[in-house]
Amino acid sequence: MDAMKHFTEGMIKENKPQFEVGDTVRVSVRIKEGDKERIQAFEGTVIAKKHGGIAETFTVRRTSYGVGVERVFPVNSPFVERLSRSPRQGPSCEAVLPARAHRQGCQGQGTYLSILERGGRLAFSLFSYFFKRVVENMAASFKDRYRRNKETLEWYDALAMAVAVIALVFTFGVRIVKVDGHSMDPTLSNGERILINLLKKPDYDDIVVVDGYTEYGRPLVKRVIGKGGDTIDIDFTAGIVYRNGEALDEPYTAEPTYLYESVDFPITVPDGCLFLMGDNRNNSTDSRDTRVGCVDERDIMGAAVLRVLPFGKIGAAQ
Repeated sequence: MDAMKHFTEGMIKENKPQFEVGDTVRVSVRIKEGDKERIQAFEGTVIAKKHGGIAETFTVRRTSYGVGVERVFPVNSPFVERLSRSPRQGPSCEAVLPARAHRQGCQGQGTYLSILERGGRLAFSLFSYFFKRVVENMAASFKDRYRRNKETLEWYDALAMAVAVIALVFTFGVRIVKVDGHSMDPTLSNGERILINLLKKPDYDDIVVVDGYTEYGRPLVKRVIGKGGDTIDIDFTAGIVYRNGEALDEPYTAEPTYLYESVDFPITVPDGCLFLMGDNRNNSTDSRDTRVGCVDERDIMGAAVLRVLPFGKIGAAQ
């Protein structure tokens, strides 16, 4: 026994570094690979010291990429080239607690990492929620704008169609004409506007508008008294108008027909022509005047159907 003790005492290192559990140490270990040797450093926290004498060992633990690694080093091993101790910074959770307690949860670094992880998850959840709401609001806003724009476009289409229809109607169907003068008193007064039907074929008692292409030189608003083939005669003394020998009942006239112009009566209306007179018989230039005469039906713009102005007198023009 004394010989063994004497033999082993020779293998114990004389200048062993002093360190305690909880110290941070850097162990330089000589690694032999074939004919070559290299020094490998392992730095960590001393978590245990065991045995004594030649069999003395210490355990160093370090965390690498979140994984705890522990190594046991013989203090007197010739392969432990050097052991240096870092300045003591106070007890470490890894140093004080054994591995099992460390796994159960260190109230230092583990709690801190857990808080960071939970905070990151919460931040990500909040970001995802608000991002989703923003996207949903943008989609809803886009749909709403699209719906409003669609309704607006439909309204514009309807308006454009209505304008087009009105334009077509006023171009080929109806037109508004101003009454110029007093020849149609009391039926129509000077300055009133009437709506005429451009497609209606003139008939007896219709109020018509004569185009300005006549020899008279401007549009005339008159009433149809005779058509092609009719014989018109006027008794200027009695103020009575005859058509084909029959006296006309004319409640629309302002007074009997006394005014003689330049046309000799009786007169037969040529085919395709009309004999026209104003309702204000004694203040009207019409077919009794050679400047107007019998009017070609092709010079008739249309027949009046409605008085549209003034608003207080809107109604049928007859």
